[in-house]
Amino acid sequence: MRRSLKIYLIGVLLLLGTLVSVTLSVVALKYFTGGMDSLQSHNMLTSAREAERRGVDDRYFLQYHVTRDWAKVPAEVKQLIPAIPSEPFLLTKKFVDGPWALAPSRGAFVLMVDGNDGVRRYVSMLLKPERLEPLTKNSLFAFGTNPLLVIVGFGVAGVVLFGLVLWGLMRQITQPVQRLGNWAKSLGTDERNQITPDFQYRELNGLASIIKTGVIAVQDSTEREREFLRHASHELRTPITVVRANSAMLGKLTSDANSKQGRAQQRIERAGKTMSDLVETLLWMSREQQLQAPQPVAIGLLIQELIDELDYLRQKQKVELQIDIDDSQLLLAQTPCRIVISNLIRNAFQHTAEGTVTVTQRGNELSISNPIGVGETNDVGFGLGLKLSRKLVEQYQWQLSELVDDQWHTVELTFA
Repeated sequence: MRRSLKIYLIGVLLLLGTLVSVTLSVVALKYFTGGMDSLQSHNMLTSAREAERRGVDDRYFLQYHVTRDWAKVPAEVKQLIPAIPSEPFLLTKKFVDGPWALAPSRGAFVLMVDGNDGVRRYVSMLLKPERLEPLTKNSLFAFGTNPLLVIVGFGVAGVVLFGLVLWGLMRQITQPVQRLGNWAKSLGTDERNQITPDFQYRELNGLASIIKTGVIAVQDSTEREREFLRHASHELRTPITVVRANSAMLGKLTSDANSKQGRAQQRIERAGKTMSDLVETLLWMSREQQLQAPQPVAIGLLIQELIDELDYLRQKQKVELQIDIDDSQLLLAQTPCRIVISNLIRNAFQHTAEGTVTVTQRGNELSISNPIGVGETNDVGFGLGLKLSRKLVEQYQWQLSELVDDQWHTVELTFA
């Protein structure tokens, strides 16, 4: 099953948009946390410099505790960060996770600062919701919605928005394409002189013009073919009728049917009959939407009649015949039915050098089988007759199938 170009483009562009959104979200999260850490480090360093300037110890500056002795660091901070920082000016932080949709419930920050006076100080901060005023609490990222979720939420919203825009864009593009397809399917002989619709885009209008030109060219070619078949069939009918009439007259004048003259007359008559059937088939093929009305047909009697008419082909090849038919009556278009069955029987007789041709009919189903001779390939079982029959079968919505193996050619015809 072929892929849909629209679904393919939407999938590729949506995947690309998702990758861009994820990448930007990761970068945004990295810069967000890096910026917050940088701001926190700056504030803690400022507090340490202020304590150094004032010459005090174990004091709070801007909510930051500054002390020279690690033992004086608040116990709650040391619960989260028990070890002394390994490097000066390197921010150490630790958070206690809260509900998944919120920021951590508690957090601790420690910065070890070497002062200009040669004294090492420890700056710490403990974030706890109950210690903050409501306004301050709401302004701090640590006690609001988790920043990670905010960034991810914006990323997902961006993907959804991109998908909606993409869907609208594809809808805007595919609707004219669908209209072009529906218009192309509906093109007929009446459309050739009508103005081509506007499909909004220059490229689609150009494609519509090419399609219309191609359809008109095909229609003209088909019409020329039909006219040729009609004219050729009508022109051939007259000489064939003359040949058959004179052959019949010659047959009446010939006293001995087995004489050389009699055998020549029979060959002329058979060739004329074959040519007449072929012309009749071509004439029916050239008709467009002029289906013959169905009428009761004794299908078994018709098959027997056609076998009798074509029996000379079988006798010439010394081919055996096995017939199994019933007395069913069907509502069928008689002339096309006769043409199709005649072509199938003729092909079976003509392409059988020896063996038995089997003709089986039950109700509306007909099966004709002929053996493949030694040295023959399995593509010569049926010739032009089968191809012409298929055309008529398609016109009348019957069913014709061909079964081929190493020994037999079989055609099965089902009348609707």
